[in-house]
Amino acid sequence: MNFARSMAYGAVIVMLYDGYRVLRIIWEHSTLAVAVEDLFFWFMTGCIIFHMMYTCDYGRIRFYFFLGMCLGMLSYYYTISRIFLSAVKKVKNLVNNVLKNQKKTDKIENEK
Repeated sequence: MNFARSMAYGAVIVMLYDGYRVLRIIWEHSTLAVAVEDLFFWFMTGCIIFHMMYTCDYGRIRFYFFLGMCLGMLSYYYTISRIFLSAVKKVKNLVNNVLKNQKKTDKIENEK
């Protein structure tokens, strides 16, 4: 049970990172903003790992926790994450193209 839970926690950590990746796809960030986001992400990741270890085994460090987390991370990353981020990029490109075409249409109508 704890091994499956650690895999789930690993997948959740990569989901959170995907959230940051989506924000970086949608909006460009300065180097400072990326650094602050990364610090916040690693702080949250540490809290998640600590919470998992504390609730599952009273804070004892177990090898299978880290193995399970790594397997959960890799499983999510190589399956759902790639599909999800690809879809986000396609939607972003579609929205950008629609907005560019709308701007062109508005410019042509304003010139008439």
